[in-house]
Amino acid sequence: MKINSYNFVRKLHLYLAFSVLSFVFMYFVTGFILIHENWFLQSKPKTTSQQYAVHIPDTTSADKIAAYLEKKFNIHAKRQRMGKQNDGSLYFKFMKPGGTYTLTITPDRSQASLQTTKFTTTGTMVGFHRIHEYGGGWLYDIYVLMMDLASIATILFGLTGLYLWYKLMWKKKRWGIIILSLSIGYTITVIAFFMNR
Repeated sequence: MKINSYNFVRKLHLYLAFSVLSFVFMYFVTGFILIHENWFLQSKPKTTSQQYAVHIPDTTSADKIAAYLEKKFNIHAKRQRMGKQNDGSLYFKFMKPGGTYTLTITPDRSQASLQTTKFTTTGTMVGFHRIHEYGGGWLYDIYVLMMDLASIATILFGLTGLYLWYKLMWKKKRWGIIILSLSIGYTITVIAFFMNR
């Protein structure tokens, strides 16, 4: 069966538009808030700190200790930093768009200090824009996967749009070529500028 390439690309372009619209809109909103953060109400994040008794596993594996802490304190966030301080205490930091969790374990591994920071709505939106890498739990990872797929779909949307423009407007190609050239030229200029700073 012969496939009509034009109709295939046209339908692909249409379905890609539906699939990426909500993610592109969300990326625009969170990016706008990030760039113009001073336009929005500025209230400080709420931070609380509590002490807990813990029974840290008898292991030197930071990953196993972190997994224990995640389960004990019901933390659903991405591990950011883990390490050992000069006094022998251990520290772990977890982050999600809505806030952070910082745990400090005493050298004898019997006490834990949990500092929880909850971001404001503005801070949470910025957190969504800056979210990166996998490893923050199944819901977190699904969000990152969807953003990856949306990025691929956005590129395909642009490429299929160029194909349709080529097929439909080839006789009026001048403005399309000018706009595309300016866009590519600007991108290359910005990349070259920051690479050489």
